[in-house]
Amino acid sequence: MSTALSPVRLIRDRPTWLIYLQLSTFATFVYGLSAAVPLLRADQGTSATVAGLHGTSMAAGTIAAGLLLPLLTRTYGRRATSWIGMAGMSAGMLTIFATDALPLTLLGYGVAGGFGSVMLYTAMAALSDHHGAAGAAALSEANAVAVVAGMGMTFGLSLIGQSTVGWRVALLATPVMTVLLALAMGRVWPGPPPHRPARLRDRPARRCDRRGPEWPD
Repeated sequence: MSTALSPVRLIRDRPTWLIYLQLSTFATFVYGLSAAVPLLRADQGTSATVAGLHGTSMAAGTIAAGLLLPLLTRTYGRRATSWIGMAGMSAGMLTIFATDALPLTLLGYGVAGGFGSVMLYTAMAALSDHHGAAGAAALSEANAVAVVAGMGMTFGLSLIGQSTVGWRVALLATPVMTVLLALAMGRVWPGPPPHRPARLRDRPARRCDRRGPEWPD
């Protein structure tokens, strides 16, 4: 005798759209800086090997983010950590926008990669927890939305690169989106799924017992 499973419904509430838009902002950074490497190489007059170090710097920042993320979330909570990531990612983009100096552009790639990864890991974990059984669907949809934003960034960088203002102006999309998102949805954050037991739902978000935090904010 089989048991019918209730359908899983994905509810696209404001916290869900916050994460979707955070990941879209992250996509503008990833797609934008990836497409900018050949242009940056031309501006700096470096070899392909040296230009490739920008990808290495980004990867190193990502590794550092993975090592530091547990400490950041324990200290500040998920919500603050995600916005720290957004701010640092934007700072890295602004560094690359502002200078041609190789040491600084390498630093910018590393900073953007590290802080962007902090935001990415934190936001995706919060989104999955927020939707419970529908978490996988929410993550898939979030990635789809982010890819569209990333493709738009690549196309926009190509168009702006052919104009008189230069390709670097396109890099401002990430910090501008970060500021607008913070102003519009800075107080929004995913909470526990609706099916969470009332005993836990009613407790403060950062209240701890001997087992540690029951629900990261």
